[in-house]
Amino acid sequence: MFIDGLIYAGISNNMANGIGSFWNPEVINFHKFHYLDGSVFYEHPPLMFWLESLFFRVVGDGFIVERIFCFIVLVTNATLIILIFKLFSKRNQFHLFSWLPVLLWNTFPELIQKMPANLLDSTMSVFVLLAAYFIVLGLQRKGFFYYIAGGFCIYLAFLTKGPVGLFPLIIPVIYYFVYSFKLPVRTFLPGQLFVLLSFSTIFFLVMLHDEARNFLRVYLTNQVFASLAGEREKADTFYNHFSLIIKLLRQLAPLILILGALLLANIKIKIFNHKLVFKNAIFFLVIGLTASLPIALSSKHHSFYLIPSFPFYALSVATFITDNLEFSKVTGLIPGVKIGRVIQTILYIGLGSLLIYSISIYGRLDPRERILSDLMKYKDLVPIKSEIGVCETYYNDAKFCAYHERYMMADLRNGYEESEIVVVNPGYVGDSNKLNIDFVKISADTKEFHLYRRRE
Repeated sequence: MFIDGLIYAGISNNMANGIGSFWNPEVINFHKFHYLDGSVFYEHPPLMFWLESLFFRVVGDGFIVERIFCFIVLVTNATLIILIFKLFSKRNQFHLFSWLPVLLWNTFPELIQKMPANLLDSTMSVFVLLAAYFIVLGLQRKGFFYYIAGGFCIYLAFLTKGPVGLFPLIIPVIYYFVYSFKLPVRTFLPGQLFVLLSFSTIFFLVMLHDEARNFLRVYLTNQVFASLAGEREKADTFYNHFSLIIKLLRQLAPLILILGALLLANIKIKIFNHKLVFKNAIFFLVIGLTASLPIALSSKHHSFYLIPSFPFYALSVATFITDNLEFSKVTGLIPGVKIGRVIQTILYIGLGSLLIYSISIYGRLDPRERILSDLMKYKDLVPIKSEIGVCETYYNDAKFCAYHERYMMADLRNGYEESEIVVVNPGYVGDSNKLNIDFVKISADTKEFHLYRRRE
């Protein structure tokens, strides 16, 4: 698993087992985090850790827990994308094309790779989609409850990954400029105010709580403001800011190619209406840009930071296609063949291929995951929450530390003078004579490292 997701799973498991709390999420082996002064994990807000800890409480601490959590996050994202698409589709369009935005959403390379990786961005995507759904409902139906629910969901997005989850706050403004620009400002202003009021009220009520106020103060100072000032992992250079645009274009490349192919096909066979409609596509495109571009204010960013924006780009292309496609011409491209059957067959072939591929790689281990393979062999031989002495190589290995925290809640110590259990690599050249005198090797059929227990 991606190292970040492994760390988050460890924090969630700790919380489920009484180590840390909502406003004090704890990481046992905090020596691996240069920006932590103690065990409290101030690097990100705690909502996802708490949600995932519920799964650990119910399911246990097995290998499958975070996979179940990620699967539910995936399905929830897909469901919300379909529900939002329904708000902008005619009845016949929705029945025919409800699958389209989800299919386009799955063309993003980073989404395919990182959605199973237990990242904050995937969970935050759920809350920003919920916020967008409620706010659009409010704008379409003039219901103030929807605006309040939208503001609440934006706060949940903030509690998942901080200020990057605030972009739905301006959806009413975007909606007004795209759909109602010729109307008086009062047509959208009440909705905008209710969204802002809902978010602000919840924010300030939570800040009355001492633990919450302290956590958010440290988080905003040490993580957000420091990142904006270029004081974190990446230097504050023009390229580090601008590189986000390059990353975004790489992720959008499949969508751009699909749209380009359709427009080229339209030149010859006229699959689109003569007069193109753009409003829905522009609405979602602008939301996607407001979710993506502000990230460039910080020099510290990765491609997976863009995950919450992907649904809106997919919805932009999906609504453009469905708003403009002459479906009768598409169905007539292959005489006697229903286009729905063709699409269904392609999806079945894709799922079948994925299943065959999954079976073919079952049991293979990436060399980096051999640590986990060895750990599982001796996990039951060592008491949970043990202090384990390790050689310096493993003490400084982030993935080694993260795995032992996630699956054993082990407190790793540099050296073995005071530890009952010791783990060293096969090529250990430290005080091996003393190690053999004071400890006895435990037979666990491990490949990557050796396990010792102190002699009685």
